[in-house]
Amino acid sequence: MLPVVGDWVVVEYVPGTDQAVVHAVLPRKSAFARKTPISGGRKKGKIGGRSAIVGGRTEQQIIAANIDFLFYVIGMDRGVNPRLIERVIANCRD
Repeated sequence: MLPVVGDWVVVEYVPGTDQAVVHAVLPRKSAFARKTPISGGRKKGKIGGRSAIVGGRTEQQIIAANIDFLFYVIGMDRGVNPRLIERVIANCRD
């Protein structure tokens, strides 16, 4: 498992250098993640009457770990997409 922002890791400094080696990533108490596509076969389709990308395989991509607070900032200079805000809130609750 590769470390992400917020992970606690066990490191060992290499004597005589300014380098360190990561030996382990400690267990995460929380994670902010998204689905990322890992295979082809994706196409535009409909889910529940809404357009969506369907097909293909996805895997979870951890963006940050061990989060206590999350601030989501959105610019008001463009149209606000309520569905995007709903998805972010739903992801934060998981």
